[in-house]
Amino acid sequence: MTNFLIGILILLNTSQIRNQEYLDFWIIWNVGQGQWISHILSDRCLHYDSGGEFFSFPPLKKRVIPLCRSRQNQLFLSHWDLDHINFIPSLIKLLPRLCWQAQPPPLKMTQLITQVKNLKIPFCVDSYKTFQTWNSSLGKTANDRSWVYQDRQVLIPGDSTSPQEKLWSKQMTGLNQIQILILGHHGSQSSTNQALLSALPKLKLAIASAREARYRHPHAKVMKRLQKNKTPVLKTEDWGSIWIF
Repeated sequence: MTNFLIGILILLNTSQIRNQEYLDFWIIWNVGQGQWISHILSDRCLHYDSGGEFFSFPPLKKRVIPLCRSRQNQLFLSHWDLDHINFIPSLIKLLPRLCWQAQPPPLKMTQLITQVKNLKIPFCVDSYKTFQTWNSSLGKTANDRSWVYQDRQVLIPGDSTSPQEKLWSKQMTGLNQIQILILGHHGSQSSTNQALLSALPKLKLAIASAREARYRHPHAKVMKRLQKNKTPVLKTEDWGSIWIF
């Protein structure tokens, strides 16, 4: 486990991304309380949500814009909460080839949602088909209706709640291959239940995109469950943006 952690925490330097013929790495951006995750590939850049308290502009401009500007940038939304969408107007200015890959309908229209929808981001022409998705239209809240994305060995559940986790942890296939879990709802006690952890036998790492100092996320109960599951946790609050390659 120690070697695994050392491997993902090494800073990505220029020589490691100089060869652009083959790229495959992740960035869990330090956005405070929120979520913005980028999966950089040779032919496209995938972005899961784009929101939070502060925008990670310097590393984005220095390292990611040169790689992604000439590629198609596909945006996947989990749901329309402010801390998951408020960077989208800035992102589209930096990455003009941005398109929607999945766009869940909002439960209610706010001024920001109207602004984002009026940007008229096109839908992507092709689909990224190496992962599974799950969504319930029956949830009463935006969190209940969060889209869940399983991209290779990384699981991104948005703000999906424990009752929903119990459903999709039984219905989604391939969860037994997941190694990295982005904690649902930033580590809130309303997510990451034991049923989900039991469905992830190869889980090696959990990542919290949150601010414990202000919001108490990840919650102590979630941390206790992860500790019992022998799953180490990295927090963007402690480490900054986390690069996985």
